[in-house]
Order: sequence, then C-alpha cells, then structure tokens
Amino acid sequence: MASNDAVTGPHGVGHEPARGAAGRADPTALEAPTARRDAAAAPQRASCLFLTSTGVRFARGGLVIDVEAVDRPPYGQSALVSVHWRGWLCYRRRLNLDDPGQRARFVKNVLLSCRQAGITRFGFVAACVTPAALIRLGQAYQDRRRMHLPVDPVAAKARRATVTAAARRAGALRRDPDILARVAAAIQANGYAGNVTPAVLAYVALTSRLLERPINLAFVGESSAGKNAILDAARALVPPEAVYMFSAGSPRALLYTPEALQHRVVIFKEADSIPDDGPAASAVRALAQDNEMRYEVTMLSATSGKFETQTITKKGPTGLLTTSTCALAHQLNTRVLVMPVADDEGTTTRKVILAKGKEAAGRTPRRTTDIEAFVAFQRWLTLAGERRVVVPFGAALAQAMPKALELRMRRDFLKILSCVQTIALLRRQGQRQRGPSREIIATLEDYEFARELLLPCFDTVAAGSISAVIRETVEAIRYDENDVSVSGLAERLGISRQLAWWRVRKAIKGGWLADDAPGSGKPARLRRGKPLPKRSQTLPDAGRVQAAFLGVPDAVPNLYYFEFAEKAAAWSDDFSAAECAVRVKRDVRVVRARLERLFKNGLLVRKRWRRYALPVWVRERLREMQEQESGRGG
Repeated sequence: MASNDAVTGPHGVGHEPARGAAGRADPTALEAPTARRDAAAAPQRASCLFLTSTGVRFARGGLVIDVEAVDRPPYGQSALVSVHWRGWLCYRRRLNLDDPGQRARFVKNVLLSCRQAGITRFGFVAACVTPAALIRLGQAYQDRRRMHLPVDPVAAKARRATVTAAARRAGALRRDPDILARVAAAIQANGYAGNVTPAVLAYVALTSRLLERPINLAFVGESSAGKNAILDAARALVPPEAVYMFSAGSPRALLYTPEALQHRVVIFKEADSIPDDGPAASAVRALAQDNEMRYEVTMLSATSGKFETQTITKKGPTGLLTTSTCALAHQLNTRVLVMPVADDEGTTTRKVILAKGKEAAGRTPRRTTDIEAFVAFQRWLTLAGERRVVVPFGAALAQAMPKALELRMRRDFLKILSCVQTIALLRRQGQRQRGPSREIIATLEDYEFARELLLPCFDTVAAGSISAVIRETVEAIRYDENDVSVSGLAERLGISRQLAWWRVRKAIKGGWLADDAPGSGKPARLRRGKPLPKRSQTLPDAGRVQAAFLGVPDAVPNLYYFEFAEKAAAWSDDFSAAECAVRVKRDVRVVRARLERLFKNGLLVRKRWRRYALPVWVRERLREMQEQESGRGG
C-alpha cells in the first residue's frame, strides 16, 4: 500500500514521491527529468546518486541501492546489487542488468522481501526499485566519471573510520624504515622455518598490487621444498581481499569468475592449474604481461540473432604468483620472475621437522608478533597510503645494467623498477622529502634491498636456468671422472640421496651431466656434460648505479673510482667542476660536492682556481693497470 507521507531527501528537503497519471507511484523515479518537470528538479535527482569505492549508490529517504563489482561478461553488464532500507539489508544478488527477465525477478524478490518484513513505506520502495531504475543505475556506473558524481557521505564516513582504525592498529609500521626486517621477523615468528628471503620477496610481490605494474613471481623447486609454505607465510600478512586463490578448475574458469581482480593478486597454488595453450592460456599470459586479462568470445546476440564478438575484460592491474616443480612453459616463463627454492643441504628440512615436532610436543613458543598489525598496515596502504613512487635513478640503473642482455630483460627491467617502487612504498610512507606532487622518492638504499631479493631470480636467468645448487652439484664432479654414483655425489655434498637425485635429474636435463647407465636398473654412472654457463653479474650493485646516477663515485678507492679516474685522466691534466659536469652530464652543484668529497679523502688534488687533478699514486696505479691489461692481451 502506497504511503502518503513526505519523503525526506539527503538534504532534509521534504517532497512527495513522483506519481503517475493514475495517482500511483511513478516506476521511473530514477530516470532523468522529463520535459514536464521543471529544470529545478534535475539537481534534486542528481543529488541522490553518489560515487562509492566499488561502484555507485542511490540514497533517498532511507532507501539505499548499491551497484558494485560491475563486469562486462559476454551476455551483458553484470553487477552485484544490494537494496537497504534504513540500515536493514532487504535483498542482494548478482544479476545481468541488460537482461529484462533478471531485472524483473530482482524487483519482484526485493518487494516480496520488503512486504514480508512489514516495511511501512512499501509504496515508496516500490516506486524507487524498478527495472527502469536498475537500467538507470547501470548507465550511471558507466558514465560515473563524466557525470562527476559526489562521494556518498555515509560511505566516506565509513571509509574514514576504517582508515583511522587501520592506522591505529598498524601503529609504528606505517613509518618504519626497517619494515622489511619487521616483516621477516613476523614471518619467522608465525612459524615459517625456511629461508626467509623468498617469503619476503613474496610479501613485496603481494604489496606491488597497489602499483600500476605488479610483480609476477613463480617459485620453482622440488616437491616438498616449501614453495606453498612461502606463499602462505607472506599471505598471512595481507588482507584476504587482496588475494584471489585459484585452485584446480577448467581452463576458462578464471575468465568467467564474477570476482573483480583490480589491484589484487591471483595465486595459482600449482602452475599445473594454468592452461598451457589455447585462448585461455593467452588470456593468463596477458594477465602476467599487461596486468589485465582480455578474452574475446563469439556469442549469438539475443537482439540481432547474429553471431557477434564480445570481449571479457578483467580490469587490472593484477599480479600473479604460482609454484611449480619443473620449468614453466616458455611463453609464461618469459613473463614471470622465477625464484628457485632449494633445501640448503637439508638444513631447512631439519628446521621444519623440528618445528613440527615441538608443536606436537606442545612446546610451540608463544607468538609475540602481532600479525593483525601487519594486515591493518596493508589495509591502510590500500585506503590511505601514497602509491605514487618516483625512481630518480631509473635511467642510471638502465645504463648500469650488464651489456650482454637477453631480450627478456625488456620485460624484467620493469619488474626491477616495480620492486624498487614497492620497497620505497613500504619504507617511506613517513618520508618528509617528497616530489612536487607529494609522491614518494625512492633511494639507492631501496634498490639495495630490491637487488638482494631479486638477485637469485636474475642469476638463474643469466646462468641459463641453472640455479646455484645445480651448479654446485655439477662442479662436485671433476672432468676426469666418469662413473660417479648418486650416493657418492650425495655424500660429497652432504645431502640426502633423494635430494641429490632431484639435482642430478635437473643437471642431466640441462645437459651439464650425463648418465652412462640410464634406465638399466644399475647405479648411475655420472660424468660431466657440456660446460656450465659462465658466471656473470646480472644486477649492478648500488655503487655502480650511484656512480652512473651522480656522475662521480663515492670517496672510496674501489673499482668505480678507478673507472672514473681513467676517464678523468683522458680529459686533461686538471679540470674544474663545471668541466666535469659537462663531461658526465650532471648538475654542476652535485658534481662539485662530490669532487670536494673526493678531495677531502685524498682521492683528488685541488689546485688553484678550484681545479682538480688526480694524485700521483692514482696515475701510477692506472699505468700499472694498463700494463697488466696489455700484457694479458699480448
């Protein structure tokens, strides 16, 4: 039964519900004002629509309709629609806003729920919750940026309360420059017994979901090496809503899931769950490369009766984490960073079984680390943290990279920058010195942390997918040996025979070892195969990046100083700060300060008119180095 009471709008202005010619409530109350309505009514209608963090909201007279988690599957615009009356949830369901049947059923169920609840102003609810209103809300969501909708004050208040609670719960973590050490300690205190570096890297990758280009990782190691334990240890420190877990399913299951993936990380517990070929595999690779999933499908249109191509888009950015016991497929391998997971000669296994034994004996130490504080810190980062990070030494880092680069470095270099940005985002939320737009400025110290975490990944790539433990296993066999058994090799390495077999199989597959008695049921007869790839520096250290970034190295007589001295000796007998700044293409004030530091540490000599020269002992050292180089060349 329709109510004749006045309706109080969001601004406290009383007005009657819109009514049709028959005196009934107008079912198009959310539609734009018609020509019969005066222009003054338009702002009043627009004031009922608000922008929320997940979609749009209609709020009027105690009635709230939320449209959120909107997606565009092949059949139309799908959204999660919730109807509340004065704080009470009347009905919630995901439906296709473009399907007339689903719209009608949704309205019917809402009204049935309200009638059963005995809402006194049932007529007002019936006037607002209509199929036409759902269409209007769907259009408002699509045009939300062009319409410049205001933020819902109720949602804004709730968001501020959430931010305040998260900030209070996170405490000092928000401004702790040693946050990575705190994360490592929390992971270990939470029961993780393995090498903490891969777990911290996984935590950094999970945090990178807040950037425009997250880090994609794959942890590769033998069965029971602790790969999933690494993911679980890092995942315990982030909110559940930041992660989407994908287990076994059909190849296209991820494409049709109603879950929103923006600023989230998709975790495939096993790489076997990732499709190897076909359109679904292309979509997952697009997720790993472009951080957005797009999938085109041909469907029969209900309106035209013809087949039309429609695109499923899972908006990003979205990160990807997975684990595997074997090398990834080539197409996926070039789009993720591979982190090798080794057993460290059985020490990790010993720690794990010891921890499990203590737990079974009831001697598990009481955990003193507040895990919820880390979760609250991540929530605060999501809602109120500064996400924009500038890497001022990015070009210098690119220049300092090794000259012999593979093509995949075009993609991997972006992952290095993302890792630096994520670490700066974690460590420098309390940084006072900011950029012109208050963005965070990364430092070389952030790069040092990133390099320490990423070095195993890039060493594996540079070594032709051979990890340090496989190299150690191969080098344990001399070139003059041709009948080494697996048991003997395990004894040399001090590891179990099972672990030695896993390493040997990897080495044989790579061609670095050969078995002269394969499949004969007899003990293996191992010998060296093709030569191992040469060791090379994959990521430049911070000193080299600093020298490339500032143009003048630190006041330490190391390799980078002598490289600078060799260049300076070729310029002239002496030089000014301005001349040096022109040579190294850097700001003269920065160059002068760096030259003065070299002078104070005895690595430069200052002459008249503030000109600098190399000391005699440096010139003699350069001459010796040139003679040694010419001797090796001869």
